[in-house]
Amino acid sequence: MLGSPQGLDFKNTLRTGARGPRRRSVKSGHQEGGLPRGSRLLSVEPPRSSRFAAALVSLLLFVLLPGCATPRAPAPEPESAPERAREPAPPRPLAVLISDDIAMYQEVAHALGRRVARVQVHSLKGDEREAEAAAARLARTPVLGVVAIGSLATRTAAGLVGQRVVYCLDFTPETQRPVRPGMRGVRAWPPALAQLRAWKELDPGLARVALVSGEGRRPLVEEALAAAEQLGIELEHIEVKSDRELLYVVKRLRPEIQGIWFPPDSRVLSAAAMREALAHSLRQGKQTLVFSSQLLQYGALVSVEADPDDVAERVLEQLHAASDTPGPLPLHEARTSVNLRIAHQLGLAVPPTLQGGSHVF
Repeated sequence: MLGSPQGLDFKNTLRTGARGPRRRSVKSGHQEGGLPRGSRLLSVEPPRSSRFAAALVSLLLFVLLPGCATPRAPAPEPESAPERAREPAPPRPLAVLISDDIAMYQEVAHALGRRVARVQVHSLKGDEREAEAAAARLARTPVLGVVAIGSLATRTAAGLVGQRVVYCLDFTPETQRPVRPGMRGVRAWPPALAQLRAWKELDPGLARVALVSGEGRRPLVEEALAAAEQLGIELEHIEVKSDRELLYVVKRLRPEIQGIWFPPDSRVLSAAAMREALAHSLRQGKQTLVFSSQLLQYGALVSVEADPDDVAERVLEQLHAASDTPGPLPLHEARTSVNLRIAHQLGLAVPPTLQGGSHVF
């Protein structure tokens, strides 16, 4: 490469003679203007190793400088594993006390179990000691509420302070039921009108009935009298004080009485008295209406009792009610069963609506 003295660094490359400058061409021997005589221009190209180093530096700058000019975004931090969701606490159970293991009590407990997420059933087995043990367990167990089925369960639940209690199927007269303030109840007796309607459907000619009960049944009696009047039935109420007096009355009823209505009352309806009263009534050709289907086997004509699903619905209605209702909540339906053998014996034609098991009115 050729160039002027002003554009090159001639250190260690320019030699000056004593005679002054002499023009010579580089390599070709031609003289060049502007160079001093005796001067010799050497090649200024860098050595091959220098050229390689320069190329390497250029390559490194090409690679590194863009990264320096534009900062790289920081790598995202790895996401931490999501915290394991806490499982919600299970709902508090509804405690159900059943006085004994009879079919109706168990059916109501099962009906509640179909409607509530968790149900704990405590059978008292008709034993006061079992009742005390169950009360002690419930006193230290958080529950949604307590449902007492039957009279023993109602007495036991009355001692549970701080618990919401609803009782049902307790046939104890209201004036003698041991309840505390805040306890809510459901009537044990199905609607009187539904009972008499079912009986009237079985025997359209039913016109005169005797209602035999113990003392303190005024609400029941008033409801029954109103229902009988609505259906055109003459109803005679007879109050007794013991099972022996009940038998005495049954054996001396007027001949024109067509049927006897026995509402539930453990004070005057012992098992022995009930069997004898039913047997005597059948011999006299009188119809009988009882409160449990288990009494059909002893000669009763028709049974009308609470429907378990209806009881469960009324219990939950009381359990979730915002305020207390005056007195026990009435039932809406009645489950009726007919003893077909006794009906045939009394000369009654059972309509299809009452054949083949129990029916709800």
